[in-house]
Amino acid sequence: MSGNNELNNYYNEMEFWRTYTQYSANKAAGKQVLIIGSQEPLPDLLSLLEQKGCSTTVLLDSEIEPPVQAISEGQVQFVYDLSEIDQSLSFTDVIVYSKITRQQSLAGLFTLISPFLKEQTKLVYYYDFLTEDDEATISELKDLSLEQKLSIIDTKILEKYVFFTSEVNPYIKVSEEPEETEVGKWLRVTQDILSHVKEKYQDVEKAEGSESNVDRFIEAETLKKMVSYRLQMKELEGMVSHLERQIGKEKQKQKKLKNLLDKSNKVLAVHKENASARYRIGDAIINSMRSPRKMLGLPRTLYRIYKQTKNGEIVPRNASSQQQKQEKVQPISETKETIVFVPTNGAGLGHLTRLLAIARRVKKLDPNKEIVFHTTSSAMHLILQEGFLGYHLPSKMLFPKEMTAKQWNQMLHNHLNDVIDLHQPEMIVFDGAFPYAGLVSSMRKDEGIKKYWVKRGQHKEGTAELVSEKEKYFDRILVPGEAGASGNMETQDKVVHSEPVIYLDKEELVGREIVRKKWNIPEGAKLVYVQLGAGNINDINSTISILLRELTSRENVYVVVGESIIGTRIAVDMERVMTIRDYPNSMYFGAFDLAISATGYNTFHELMYFGVPSIFLPNENTKTDDQVARANIAGDAGAAIVLRDPGEDDFKEAIDRALDPEVNEQMRESTKKLVQINGADQIARKIVES
Repeated sequence: MSGNNELNNYYNEMEFWRTYTQYSANKAAGKQVLIIGSQEPLPDLLSLLEQKGCSTTVLLDSEIEPPVQAISEGQVQFVYDLSEIDQSLSFTDVIVYSKITRQQSLAGLFTLISPFLKEQTKLVYYYDFLTEDDEATISELKDLSLEQKLSIIDTKILEKYVFFTSEVNPYIKVSEEPEETEVGKWLRVTQDILSHVKEKYQDVEKAEGSESNVDRFIEAETLKKMVSYRLQMKELEGMVSHLERQIGKEKQKQKKLKNLLDKSNKVLAVHKENASARYRIGDAIINSMRSPRKMLGLPRTLYRIYKQTKNGEIVPRNASSQQQKQEKVQPISETKETIVFVPTNGAGLGHLTRLLAIARRVKKLDPNKEIVFHTTSSAMHLILQEGFLGYHLPSKMLFPKEMTAKQWNQMLHNHLNDVIDLHQPEMIVFDGAFPYAGLVSSMRKDEGIKKYWVKRGQHKEGTAELVSEKEKYFDRILVPGEAGASGNMETQDKVVHSEPVIYLDKEELVGREIVRKKWNIPEGAKLVYVQLGAGNINDINSTISILLRELTSRENVYVVVGESIIGTRIAVDMERVMTIRDYPNSMYFGAFDLAISATGYNTFHELMYFGVPSIFLPNENTKTDDQVARANIAGDAGAAIVLRDPGEDDFKEAIDRALDPEVNEQMRESTKKLVQINGADQIARKIVES
C-alpha cells in the first residue's frame, strides 16, 4: 500500500493547481480574461496574468473573499454577480477555476456568460469539473475509454465558441522560454514520456507489484500529452486561418488599386489622344527636360506636332468639345400625345397654380393627353397629388451665389432636353415672368413642337416691352385677363386673351356651415381671412401684428391667417386666431365674411370669383406685377377697400366699414360682376383644339 500512498501524494491537489495555473495563464496571454470561481493558487494566477499583459475580471463565489494582495495592487476587478461586469466588455478567454463552478452545469455556465463572449472565445475547463447536472456531457463520456473521451471532449463545439478540456499533465513544467520547433517539442515530449514512464513503472512495481497500475498510468500520461498537443495544434490552425484571411484582404486591396491604376491610365490615354496641339507641345518640352535623348529629338517632335495640326489630325481642344454631342435619351415607346408644362416659380406658387388649373382641365377634356411637368418650384408634391408626372430643377436662387446665370441655364437646357427626348411632346406650355435662355435653346431643337406662353398681364410700366421682346420664340401667347374683362376669348395675331385663371371651380368649395363647424366658430360671429404677401418675397410680420391686434379687439371676430405651403411660418399666439396651410386655401373661401389680403394674381381673382368682400393691401415691391393697378380695379368696382401703407387708424376705419352688414353685402354683390367665367376652361379648350 505504500506505493499507492506515494502515487496519491504525487497527485496532491497543490501540485495540480500550480500546473493548471501556469497552463491557464499561458493560454490567456495578452487577452481580456474572465475567471470563474476561486482556489488557493488564485493570487499566483493573477500575478502571472498581469505579467502577460492580461486584463482580468474575477467572478467569485459569494463566500470567497478576494485575495488581499490583488486588491491592494489594483490588478483585477472582482465581482460576485454578472450584473456587476461592465456590459461593454467581451472576453477572449474564460478560465473555470473552481470545482464547484457555482453549482452550474456546462450549458448553464455558457447561458450566464454568453453576453460577454465574442467569436472564437476559448474556454479553459478541466473536465473533472463537470457536474452531475451536465447530463448531456456526462452521458457522452460514460463508459468510454480515455481515448474515446479525448476525441469527444477535444472536438466539442458550443455554438460559436471553441471549447477546450484542459486535463493538465502535472509532470510537465510550463516554460517561459521561447517556443521550440515542432520537431524539438516532439523529441522532448517523447523523452519526458519515456523517463516518467520508467520512473513510475519502478515506483508502481515496488508498491504494488502489479502490471495493471503501470498500464493505467502509461495510458493516462499518453492521453494527457495528446490533449496538450491537440490544443496547441488547434491554436496553430486558428493562426493559419487568421493569416489566410489577412492575405485574402491584402489581395483584395491590391486588386482594387490595380483597377484604379488601370482606369487612371485609360483616362490619361484618352486625354493624350484627344489633347490639343498646345497640350502636346507642353508635354513634349517637359519630357525632353527629363532625358538628354528626348532633348535632342525635341525639334523633330515639335515639327511632327506642327504637321499633324496642319493636316487636321489634331483638333483644337475647344473645337473638339463643341463637336461632341450629348448622347440623346431614347424616347419612351408608344408615346401618347404629350404636353410638357413648364412653370418657373421661385418664391411663390402663382405660375405653378395657373398651369395646374389648366392641366387638370386639359386632362378632363381629353383623357388621352399625357401631362408632364418640368418646374423650378419646390412644391413638386402638388404636381404629384394631381396624378401628373413631374421633373424638378431647383431655382437659381437656391444655388450658391457663385453659380452664374450661364451655368444654371446650361443645366436647365440639358435637363429639359432629356425630358423632351424622352417624352417627344407635341406642345410645350410655359408660364413665367421671363423665358430663360436655357428654355429658349431647348425649344429650338425641334421645330415641330408647338410652343405656348401663358403670360400674365398687368405688368409695371417699363417692364412690358422687355418681356414682349421674348414673344417671338413662341407660337401662341395665352394671356389670362384681369378682373372686369369682357368674358370672351379675344385673339389678336398670335395673342389670345382669356378670363382670369382660377384653380378651383365654385362647386369644389367646402360648404360654409361645414367649415365654421370644423373650426368651432360660434353662430353669428364674423370670420375674417388674412393673407399678406406672396410666398416669402417680403417681411410682413409688423403689418400682420398691427392688423391682428385691431381685428381681435372686436369680440365677435375670429381670424384665420392663411400661409403659403412654401413660405415662412408665421408665429401667432393670440385668442380667436388660427392659421391654415392647405392647398389651395381658397377651398374655404365660401365661409368668410371678409378677407384682408395682398393682391397677387391668384389670391385676388379667387377672392373676387368666390364672392368674398375684401380689404386689399397691394405689394408694391414686386419686380413686374402691378398689384396697385389690380387692387384699384376691385376698389373702383365697390368690391373691395384699397389701403396703401396703412396705419392702425386706417385698419380700424376700413374694418368697421367692411363688416357693416349693408356695406358687406354690397361688396359681395360687386364681386360677381368682376370675374364671371374661369379662364382655365377657356385656355384648356384652346390647347386641346390646337
